[in-house]
Amino acid sequence: MTAYRARIPLALFAFALVAEALPGVARADDPKFTFDKKEEVKEVIWKASAQVGGYGSTGNAHTLTVNGAINISRNDGWNKIALDILGAYSQAWVRSGTVTDTNGNGVIESFELPAANNRAPVNPAAAANWLAKLRYDRFFTERNSGYLTAFFGQDYVVNKDVIAGGQVGYSRLILKSEMHELAAEAGYDLSYTHFTKPQETLIHSIRLFVGYVLTLRKDTAISASAEAFINVNDVDIGTAGDPNTHHGFAGATRFIAKLGLTTLIYKNIAFKFGVTAKYDAAPAEVTVNLPMGTAYAPGVARLRFDNLDLIGEAAIVVTFL
Repeated sequence: MTAYRARIPLALFAFALVAEALPGVARADDPKFTFDKKEEVKEVIWKASAQVGGYGSTGNAHTLTVNGAINISRNDGWNKIALDILGAYSQAWVRSGTVTDTNGNGVIESFELPAANNRAPVNPAAAANWLAKLRYDRFFTERNSGYLTAFFGQDYVVNKDVIAGGQVGYSRLILKSEMHELAAEAGYDLSYTHFTKPQETLIHSIRLFVGYVLTLRKDTAISASAEAFINVNDVDIGTAGDPNTHHGFAGATRFIAKLGLTTLIYKNIAFKFGVTAKYDAAPAEVTVNLPMGTAYAPGVARLRFDNLDLIGEAAIVVTFL
């Protein structure tokens, strides 16, 4: 009789410890936008929150997924400093092994088979990234402010072993009412990436952002945003000689669009759902090991990662403070 081994979930939902609703875990190369506005405060306000979640299984499928985020901020009404740290990791293991005819008799016998529980990790992992971002906002008036950010992270799945940079710019709260809130930002973005290949790029970009929040009722809101990074310098991403390596003005543009819903379920328990679309006009080159003694024919373009990523998330959020 064949024995049945059920999968054992390690966690059914992401569990959160939050001072207020947290943004979802993003990829490390996503310069996550947090739009801030001036608040009337009587004293310095500190906020701290953390989110962690995961899923795992054993049996026929061995998988592990974990993600988390930490946010710390200080706001005195005119100045706000916020630190965000987020990351995600996902790995699967599959049955594997090498069969060797050790006694040379031309047949494979039972003692020459790999162990039944022999497993190897799928390489690369489905996700392996983290990002730390520090942002400073200086509020000049209720609707006008300036911002300065710095970020550092890694994303191994897309061959980015160092991601670093910063942003500076102007933020404007265009519309604010009981139901509607619309904001826009414009500024400069500097991004440095060191690829696993190895290769490195430095991209100077114009950053444009627009964000909208629709408050349907006190405990339910829909948010939407669009963010673009338009490169202004010539950059080379990939192997020299590849016809798709060199990118001029706007040739390495990145675009991020987000749509989300947050609603209160019961007292301090909320439900979050979100969808993110990320487009990169010049994705990283896929590492390919060519057979010994071979080379690419002249003019052959190298393999690259996809231009578009679609990411969905759903989470239960519990507010403690």
